[in-house]
Parts: sequence; C-alpha cells; structure tokens
Amino acid sequence: MIGVIAVARIVSARGPEPEQMIARQKIEAALSGVEGYLGDSLWENLDGAGEYMALFEYSSAAAVERGAIATATLMESDEVLHATELPVDLSFVDVKVSSGQSPAELFIPSFLSVSHRVASPGRGHELEEEMDAILAQLQYIPGCLGTMRAVRTDINEEIVCFASWATKAAYDDSLPDRENFYDLRLYQKIE
Repeated sequence: MIGVIAVARIVSARGPEPEQMIARQKIEAALSGVEGYLGDSLWENLDGAGEYMALFEYSSAAAVERGAIATATLMESDEVLHATELPVDLSFVDVKVSSGQSPAELFIPSFLSVSHRVASPGRGHELEEEMDAILAQLQYIPGCLGTMRAVRTDINEEIVCFASWATKAAYDDSLPDRENFYDLRLYQKIE
C-alpha cells in the first residue's frame, strides 16, 4: 500500500529528451533495490505544453529516506542536473485514502486528474472530508480506475487528490457543469 508519493514536476518545451529518459532510468535502477519502493510512472500534462510529472511511490516515509540515500550521488551528478531546462519541482505527499489502482499500476495511455486545494489555516480536516466525499462519488463514474487523497508532508492544509481514468471521455464525464474554481490538471501516462 502506498504511504508516500514523491511528486516531481518537470518543464521541458521539447518533450522528454533522451538525456531525461536516461537519467530517469538510472534513478529507477538505483531505486529498484530499495525496500519499500513500489514503483513510478511518467505523465504529460495535457493542459499545459511542456509540463511532465513523475510519481515515485513508496510504502512509508522511511522508504523515502532509503530512496534518497540510494539516489543521493546520482541526483547531484551533472547528468541528472542538466537533464531538464529548469530545476525539478519536488514535493512529497502522504497518502491518506486510496482505492483502485495506483498510478504506477495503470496502463498506457491512461489519464490522471490531479487537484490541488489549500484550506485556511486549521481547516484542513474540513477540506479532507469534502474531498473524500467527492472522491467517493467519482468511483461510481464508468471509467474511473482509482482515487487517492494525500496531504503535503510540509503543508498540512494542502490537499492533493488523484483520480485515474481509462479514457479522457471518462474524465470529461466527471467534471461538473460549472467551471472549476480550483487547480485541476489532466495528465496522460506516457511511461
């Protein structure tokens, strides 16, 4: 069961370059022997050109630490540091509730919607309950493959929700008739 996800956002106007793919493969190889490392996946943002997201799934915070130790030298190498145009935006989320398939288990090309919501200070619990109700409803939509609610490890009031979809049409069916007033991004699995 997933306990923590490392979310790495990468901007590259040219798309995944061979250098980036080689760097990612080396990171995967270094993580493959780490106890508690569950898998990873690579996603392309369909709403914004040039944004990619890599998700690294771990069983616990201790597994994340073991992963950091296993990849420390590699992450500081010129090969990895120069594989992207801009620095990688890395954050960690603690998975609190999940159902269905994890992102690493999904087939290509499945879709992943990611919602970022920030509660007022001290109101994180209320937002968590609201998001749990929304995720429970999504599971009844044909084509929903799984959902997860997570909390950023460094900001308790920031809730990140993931919903996976078999098709873009299934994702489109999940959207309310009104325009979204919060950050919702759609990604397609590419690796």
